[in-house]
Amino acid sequence: MRKKLLALGLASAALFAGHDAMAYYASNTITVNASATVASPVTISLNKTQHKTAGELNFGTVTQPTSLGGANVYISESDTRTTDGGCTTIGGETNCGAAWFDVKGEPNVTVSITADLYTVLSNNANSTIFAYLSLSSTSILLDMNGNGSGCVFGHLAIPYDASSGSYSGTFKVDANYQ
Repeated sequence: MRKKLLALGLASAALFAGHDAMAYYASNTITVNASATVASPVTISLNKTQHKTAGELNFGTVTQPTSLGGANVYISESDTRTTDGGCTTIGGETNCGAAWFDVKGEPNVTVSITADLYTVLSNNANSTIFAYLSLSSTSILLDMNGNGSGCVFGHLAIPYDASSGSYSGTFKVDANYQ
């Protein structure tokens, strides 16, 4: 019986020793790296130096509309001004043009651009007119130095009974990484 117990004990020991050995060789471990990049914030600013309007959207000076339907003044993204509806431009196009802006951020990254769809311009006589806005692009791929640019242009809808005077308003343009 002693021989049987000894043989059983040796067999059990061999079995457990083999199991531990197999468990050690059957498991594998890998090391995984984790990384992150913190991007510089995207910034947007008016381009006040390279365009004739100092970065502002300027429809210029026009006469009151002569038709009951009112008139429209259009500024294109190439800074040209046209009208319809019986109003006349005054003073040429030297101070008229789109609102140009510069975007800065990470190089070779696309930035999405959004803007208000319209703005309300008012004067001291509490008269208002609407400007309907468009973007030159809703996304800008920044160059290898992290720079890009765009503009806001649109048309001004002048009602027939608009008061004479100087009108002004504001609108927002946002830039965000895509």
